[in-house]
Amino acid sequence: MKYFKILSVLSTVLVICIERSLCISGPDLVVSNITESKVHVVWTPLKIPGKVIEKYQVSAYPLQSFGTDILKQNEWTFSNSSSRTDLVGLHPGTKYNISVWAVISDGHTDPTTKIVWTEVGDPEEPPPVEILEKNGNTMLVNIPLGLSDKGPITSYFVVPVQKSNIILFNPEELSNYSTSQETGLPYYIAANLNPELANKTFVVGDGKTYNGYFNAPLSEEKDYEVVVGIVSSLNEVTKVAYSPLRSTLDDGIPGVSRAQTSSTISVILSAAIGVCGFLLVLSVILYFLLRRHYGKRRPSDEMVLRVHEGDENGFVPGMLQLSEDADLSEVYETLRGKYWQIPRSNLVVHQTVLGVGQFGEVREGVVHRRSQSIPCIVQHMQAPSLLGDKEKRALLCELDQMSRVGFHANVVEFLGACDERDVLQVAIEHHPSSLRGLILRSRQPPGGKVSNISEPLLLELASGIAQGMAHLADRGILHRHLSARNVLIAEGSIPKVAHFGLGYYNPLGKKLLYTRWTAPEVLNLNTYTSKSDVWAFGVLLWELFTLGGSPYVSLPTRDILPRVMQGMRLPQPKGVFDELFQLMLHCWELDADERPSFMELATSLQNMFLNAKEHISFQDCVNYQYAKFDPAAEDQ
Repeated sequence: MKYFKILSVLSTVLVICIERSLCISGPDLVVSNITESKVHVVWTPLKIPGKVIEKYQVSAYPLQSFGTDILKQNEWTFSNSSSRTDLVGLHPGTKYNISVWAVISDGHTDPTTKIVWTEVGDPEEPPPVEILEKNGNTMLVNIPLGLSDKGPITSYFVVPVQKSNIILFNPEELSNYSTSQETGLPYYIAANLNPELANKTFVVGDGKTYNGYFNAPLSEEKDYEVVVGIVSSLNEVTKVAYSPLRSTLDDGIPGVSRAQTSSTISVILSAAIGVCGFLLVLSVILYFLLRRHYGKRRPSDEMVLRVHEGDENGFVPGMLQLSEDADLSEVYETLRGKYWQIPRSNLVVHQTVLGVGQFGEVREGVVHRRSQSIPCIVQHMQAPSLLGDKEKRALLCELDQMSRVGFHANVVEFLGACDERDVLQVAIEHHPSSLRGLILRSRQPPGGKVSNISEPLLLELASGIAQGMAHLADRGILHRHLSARNVLIAEGSIPKVAHFGLGYYNPLGKKLLYTRWTAPEVLNLNTYTSKSDVWAFGVLLWELFTLGGSPYVSLPTRDILPRVMQGMRLPQPKGVFDELFQLMLHCWELDADERPSFMELATSLQNMFLNAKEHISFQDCVNYQYAKFDPAAEDQ
């Protein structure tokens, strides 16, 4: 346990508990959804007679870790209307003291504390295993030392691998020797060794049993390599990192002639080049013959392979893949088991029509769940049994996507569906206020300020949206229409990503295109990934920090793509400092792979929030001119 350390921060926590404490109990605290680098916390808002809650403080102090570096002590500040958040940027395999307390004008409440472990992370990949000696049906190997600062090294798997050009090594299919004999896999776990055997020699094939795994004698007629898996287990979660096969490296394998291998490869390559050359000549001849016969391709034949385009209203199918002979009724019944079947008596649908979704009208409504009345939007559509094959498949894809949304504080909740005879009604959480409306209303407040939204709150809003989008990306869900208009505001200041999947609709009489938020690869090639949503998130940040400005407002829509491809980007908002603007510019990299992930964005924005004045400040903006807002921008 020499990599195990204990950080003496208990005294710091004690000081927080005592200094200026009013001996008032803090808010109730619940911690859930713990991953390697993130925990979700929810606290109960306090109401203290005669006291005004100014804000809430949340801290995550590392108590125990398996690394050698000293981990930072994280603290976050939230508005007095906040009650939940994701604490991001935590270290894997670490014991944290999570605390929350309310700050009052004359002090603070006692902190409420929970002790949690983050999930163990992957160990470092070990080097290739060195085979020291081969002797009949055994091999002598050296077990490399496992390293990890994300959890304890708990054991070592020793895996003999028969060399095979047919079956490749796949760690997910690993099992013991007897199972490998039944399945025909040319590899198996021969031993599970204790950590103290690291950096020592081990005999593969000695016929003994190691922690339940039989180290079977090797076949003298077959050639073997050896892989070692570094195992890290903590709180019933296990991660394993396997060494690479030596045959995949340039160093070669002991006992195999490099000259013999090179000769074989040369013969194969020569044959392959000859075949490819023949096929290339044949293809050229065939091309000219077909061109002479059929003439120039008609324009109507173009783009027939762009099967992932949305329809004319901007709706795009989900990720569910259905074969042509799939039993769609059975698929629908399976999907129904993944979300709440809302009783008709629990769903109230208002008469006001908000717009038109992919499958029908969208209205406001309320879902009654337990003791809650949850405002929602309801898309009213025909039951799947009445739809044609193409529409039914599209609906099943969308229901599958919505069933994967789950719960996150910064994403609207898919509440469920009410299936009544010939009608299906899908309900999604809704709030009347949008981020765009919030920031536009914040302009020109009394007292000469630029905005009635503080700079820290702007960064907190940005971080929350990034966390919500990270949640969707983690579940394979693309938004495709991310903008300030499509982020709703709950409880005054909690952003919730909305209007995706079955929650997307066009307002009555309008067709929204979002060209000004759309990534170049989508406009050029219709190639959409999570990194395309990152581009749109960068534009959303520009909207947020300009307090509602419309992007590229002085440019006609047709000119935006060519100008962007030439290097034009949205200007640096007034009051935004260089580091924050650089983060926005990274979202607008032409190479999608160069853009940050949403989790990286969430971490960066959360860190900036802790020192907000170093990244955004309207205080010194003399004669501040608000960026122009054009309500028709989304129609173009």
